[in-house]
Amino acid sequence: MPGGRGSGKTRTGAETLARWILDGEPGDWAIVAPTYGAARNICVEGKRSGLLAVLGPQVETWNRSIGELRLVNGSAIHIDGADDGAPRIQGWNLRGAWCDEVGLWRRWEEAWFESLKYAVRMPPAKVVCTGTPKGKRGLPLALIEDESVPVTRLRTSDNI
Repeated sequence: MPGGRGSGKTRTGAETLARWILDGEPGDWAIVAPTYGAARNICVEGKRSGLLAVLGPQVETWNRSIGELRLVNGSAIHIDGADDGAPRIQGWNLRGAWCDEVGLWRRWEEAWFESLKYAVRMPPAKVVCTGTPKGKRGLPLALIEDESVPVTRLRTSDNI
């Protein structure tokens, strides 16, 4: 889901992940951003658009030091950074993930093909990717060229 600054990508990513988590069976989920700090500060703790704001009373605990958000329904969300290959999510049996700012992932091949590909394996096994367009290269190019991947584009002017 490419979109310019202010187009609503973060809120859309958070709402999509929250909907998947709350509509299905409890399980483990992930958020992967360029860095662990970005996953924590923007994707989870973002005041208006982060997952804490979207989930509200559904949150049981948030441990920012280990990057684990636990919900009252028994689900857990684990966060990691792609720039170190996202090793903290390896080994989890994830039901899905939100991948943020995929165009900025420096070690995207390792994060995508070695961490996410094998961790996201439980139903519904969905991934939503968001990011500001930074040219067609790397993971955004791979996703856009994959005919099985639906692509939605957001415009800043649509989020007035």
